Amino acid sequence: MKLSLESEKFLQDLRGYLFTKGVKHEEVDDFIQEAEGHLLEGEQHGKNVQQIFGCTPKEYANDLVKAMGASFRRPFALISQIVLILISYQISTTGLTENLSFTFVELVGYPLVYIGFLLVVGIGVRIASFKGRKLQDLVLVISVAIGMLAMVAVFLVNSRIAEPFIVLGSSGSLVVTGIFLSIFLIMIQRLLGWFGLLGALALLMLHASVTTFFL
Repeated sequence: MKLSLESEKFLQDLRGYLFTKGVKHEEVDDFIQEAEGHLLEGEQHGKNVQQIFGCTPKEYANDLVKAMGASFRRPFALISQIVLILISYQISTTGLTENLSFTFVELVGYPLVYIGFLLVVGIGVRIASFKGRKLQDLVLVISVAIGMLAMVAVFLVNSRIAEPFIVLGSSGSLVVTGIFLSIFLIMIQRLLGWFGLLGALALLMLHASVTTFFL
C-alpha cells in the first residue's frame, strides 16, 4: 500500500525539520522508517496524520526533537563541510586550467556567501516545514535568489575593483590545486559515499571539457 500525499509530505517535512534541528542522520532515518509503518497502518483505518500521532505535525516534531537529543553543533558542522567542499571545488577547477591568484574579496567574500546561503536555506526549511506547498516553494525561491544575488555581487566587486594580493606560479598552483582537489574528493566520499565520488569525478571532467572547449 502506498502512503497518501499528506503522509508523504509529512515525512519529507519531518526529515528536513529534524535535520535542521541537529538530530543525528542515522536517528532520523530510523525514525522515518518507523513512522512510515505507523502511517501505513493508520491510513488503513481511515486516519490522517494528526489522528495517527495524536497532535499536529509541528507539535509532534518538536516533541521528537526534545526526546532525540538534538544538537546545534551538527548543522553547523555540516555547513562547514559543505563550505569546504564548495571552496575546494572552486579552487581545484580554476587551478586545473590556469595559475591561481587570490584577492581579499575572494578569500573572504565567497566563504561568507556560502555560509550565509546555507544558513538561509536551513532556516527556510525549518520555517516552511509542515506548511503549504506554495509557501515551501516560495521560501526555496527566495533562498536561492538571495544566494545568487550575493554571488553576483561578490563576483562583480572582485572583477571590477579587487586586485590579487596572492599570485602563484605554475609550481605553487599545481601544489595548491592538488591539495584542494584531494580535500574535495575526500569530503565528497565521506558525505556521499563512492557513488558520490564517481559523480564528483564526472563533474570535474565535464567542467574541464567545457572550459577547454571555450578556451
